[in-house]
Amino acid sequence: MRPGWHRAITAAMDPADASTACIGSLQLTGPDDSIIDGVGDSYHVSGIARRVRHGSTVAGVDVADVAGTTSFVHAVNAAFRRSWFLEAGGFDESFICYAEDFDPGFRLALHSASMIIPADAVVHHA
Repeated sequence: MRPGWHRAITAAMDPADASTACIGSLQLTGPDDSIIDGVGDSYHVSGIARRVRHGSTVAGVDVADVAGTTSFVHAVNAAFRRSWFLEAGGFDESFICYAEDFDPGFRLALHSASMIIPADAVVHHA
């Protein structure tokens, strides 16, 4: 994760505003700052979950605009408000690989939870 990631996440989670359920991150591929691994997740019409903007280049991408198209955050690098997380059922232990990282955000979206991806919350995801 980049320096300042934790500060960006905690600053976005306003303790006085309980409507925000979780804060996500812009994921870059490994150590390469030019390729996006994902900006949240969404479901494809086929029913398969996918990372938004996976494989896109960072150049010319406004994270704030992309985050607006995200259906739900990717749990691998998100902060969840405990009350919302528990209401949505927490992590489903039956998912052992791949689905466990988008399932909590998807269930929060079903609860009409507010999710934010701040432009300065950036991680490197391998």
